[in-house]
Parts: sequence; structure tokens; C-alpha cells
Amino acid sequence: MIQAQRIKLVAISHHITFTVNPGEIMGVIGSPGSGKTTLQKILAGTIPPPSGKVICAQKRGILFEENFSYERLTVKENLSFFASLYGTAYKSVNRLVEEFSLQEFLNHKCSLLETGILRRLNLAVVLLGSPQVLLLDEPFLKIDRLSHFVMQEVINNLVEEGCSLILTTFGQREAVNCCQRLLYLETGEIVPTALDKVNDEKIINEDGDKKTQKSQLSSSPWQRIPVYKDDTTVLLSPEEILYIQTTGGQMEVVTTSGTFEARYTLSALEEKLVGEGFFRSHRSCLVNLQEVKEIVKWSKNSFELNLRTPGFKVPLSKHRVDELKSLLNL
Repeated sequence: MIQAQRIKLVAISHHITFTVNPGEIMGVIGSPGSGKTTLQKILAGTIPPPSGKVICAQKRGILFEENFSYERLTVKENLSFFASLYGTAYKSVNRLVEEFSLQEFLNHKCSLLETGILRRLNLAVVLLGSPQVLLLDEPFLKIDRLSHFVMQEVINNLVEEGCSLILTTFGQREAVNCCQRLLYLETGEIVPTALDKVNDEKIINEDGDKKTQKSQLSSSPWQRIPVYKDDTTVLLSPEEILYIQTTGGQMEVVTTSGTFEARYTLSALEEKLVGEGFFRSHRSCLVNLQEVKEIVKWSKNSFELNLRTPGFKVPLSKHRVDELKSLLNL
């Protein structure tokens, strides 16, 4: 768990209070100079806050944007060196090599690696310490697609295992998409209404108070789903929907004719649509099984679904693969 109690990022700013529970990932969005890096350093314990306090698990992992691996060493040598510092068992090192798909790069010097491979290596090194809290700074910036899928799946698994994560970004879509809750910073201040909890039925405000959403789906049977675009309300039938996903704190309903906003939680939509042939492929995505064309395996732990409509793809969590294959009789 991470808890910030009335901290300040700069002396003249207002207090900031929030809690990130085990199994949660919160995104912190802001432009350069907004206070993102300062917040990460305060949470990491490298600098003290001007006021307030931070309560955080002792085992913390920190991944800043800059590469910290030794360029003259190979991937294998880097992992062995840092594992010796952490006292990590050899078996755990091998597991991380597989999870991050680093097998073919073990004997490559880090100075010759592409950015995506280096990011995978750096995150693997951070996880050698088995952190309970993970602080990530722009983890997906300037990396290739495969590296993004590999790292995303590892992050998903960490959340499911109860790790608390805070991710800072300038607003990169890939980074925002994997967050359950967003906090917007501007010159050391939280922008109003910035803490937006998705995939749940509660919103947490700056003071840590919890408010229950009033907008809930009716429990009675229904054939149409109310969605919104600009000032227009549209009623969609389930077969018109390709998939539903949480993006940047909003619920997006994707169809061949466009993307619409839904004002319900993903769990509520799943409860109503599972009987209409929808499947929770990922904690942030609900897909229409009639639209699934093929399962794509990027690595041992990274998958996605190609849909029948050209150009549409959705993530697939590793632990959902067998269940999906069973449903599709594969």
C-alpha cells in the first residue's frame, strides 16, 4: 500500500492526499514541471516532502525513464550482478528472463540493445527485489510494440498478485490505458475532479473520502445499451459492439461506426453482456466473442485478439487464454 497524507510537492502548493491499495495501479498525468518526478522521488524516499508524510511498504521498486543497466555488460551479466545484490535465487532470475522474453538477448551487450529491450531488462532488474510497491516513470515511452505487450502483461500480473503501482506519464495513451485511477497534476496541484476511479463503483476525492456513484445499470433485462457522443444519446444493441474498454478514466464502447462513451462500470456492463456473448479478455476490456478472429501470441506471457473487423485488436490476459479457448472450442 502507498498512502500520501497531506504532502506538498512545493512549499506554496496545496496538500495532496491519496491511497493506492494493494492490487491497484494509479496513473499520475502532467506536463513537464507539473511535479510528477518530484512526487515519485518523495514516494521513493529519496527526498522528503515539504510537509505531510508518506506511508509505504518497505520493499519498493523504482523504474525511472533513464537506463541504469551497465552498458559494457551483457543482459545475463547485468541480471546476475543485480541478483547478487538482492540475494535473489537463480530460479527467480530464470523466471524473469522468460516473463520478459529476454532469452535471445542474454549474451548481448546492453550498449547494443534497442530501447524496448533495455526497458524490459530494467524492469526485470527492479523486480529482482520482489517489491510490494512499484513506481514507474514513463514505462512505455519510445518502445516497440512487442516490448509494450510483454511489459503490460507483467504489470497486469503484478496488480493481480497484490502489488501497488503508481505510474507517471505526460499522457501517453498506452500508459493511461493500464491505469485504474488517474491523478492530474499541474504545477504541483491536483487538477479538480482528477481522481477518477474506473472498473469500480467508487470515486475517491482529494481528501480520501469515498463517494458512491449514483449512476448504475438497472438489474432488469434490457436489449439496448445507452451510450453518448457529444450531446447525443445513442441506443446500441449488443451485436453492434466490437468491444468495451477503459481508457484514461473513461468507458469507451467501440463499434464499426465510431467510439462512444458509457457511463457505467466495466463490471456492471460485464454482468449484463456476458449472456450476450461477451468475454472479459482483460481487466480493462470486454470483447464480443462473435468478433474474435484469432488469438495472437507475442511471447510466453503476452497475447492479443485480432477481431474480424480489419484493424481492431484487443488485449488478452495470460490467465484468460485457456478459458477463452474453451469457450471457442479451440
